[in-house]
Amino acid sequence: PVLVPRVTALIAMQKIDEAEQAIEDARERLDNTDQEVDPTIQAMLCIARGLFAHEKGEPEVAEAQYVECLEQFPVFPLVVQETANFYQMIGQRERAIEILEKAFEESGNSVFRMALADRMKRFGEAQEEERLLRAEAQERPSTNSWFTLANFYVGRDQFDKALEAFDHALEIIPDPPESLLFAYADTLVQAEQ
Repeated sequence: PVLVPRVTALIAMQKIDEAEQAIEDARERLDNTDQEVDPTIQAMLCIARGLFAHEKGEPEVAEAQYVECLEQFPVFPLVVQETANFYQMIGQRERAIEILEKAFEESGNSVFRMALADRMKRFGEAQEEERLLRAEAQERPSTNSWFTLANFYVGRDQFDKALEAFDHALEIIPDPPESLLFAYADTLVQAEQ
């Protein structure tokens, strides 16, 4: 388990030759072990190889590696998000969105929907961000999902909608955390209520 974080750290430090050797060591150890290998480790190594190829300046090799990772681990959050990040970095924004959407459709994992909402925020697509956040809050009501939606509205000075979302958040949890109560109170002040 230590090999994969080591590879990513070496890449981050631009020690490409050492990273390449560490990847080979990790691959060899995984190939030659008699024990069952944790899929998380396999996924991390797969992604590390894609990162390595990208950092080495081999975009075609990197893309092929990311595609392979996605085929092997189509709904593994680290693989999906890193692959989407790769496509975003190389200017293929639509492909990045498509990857996240497909992973969400296949798994129903909120992580992917929230990653999509975050991307929409970065792209300045507030309407789509709102749609995703609202869908998450309505389909998987939780204090956190309603709080996130409320925060979205507060950021746009839409205090009535924010207060409505806060009300939903407060209904879910009998003893809300102070941070939620403070945010609610602050929004009431901003709404002049």
